[in-house]
Amino acid sequence: MLLVFTEDNVPTWEVRRKAKRGGGGGSDLVVGGTADTFEAAKAAALFESTARSAE
Repeated sequence: MLLVFTEDNVPTWEVRRKAKRGGGGGSDLVVGGTADTFEAAKAAALFESTARSAE
């Protein structure tokens, strides 16, 4: 799951994965960060999710 949002007017991004069975049905944070612009946050989330899916 890719999340891009603003928190306190700071563009923020997160990449999460679905929790394994029995983990309460939530999601686990894989990686996240902030960026200078919303577009940069989107690009970072897409890049990280692509890089991590190759692992």
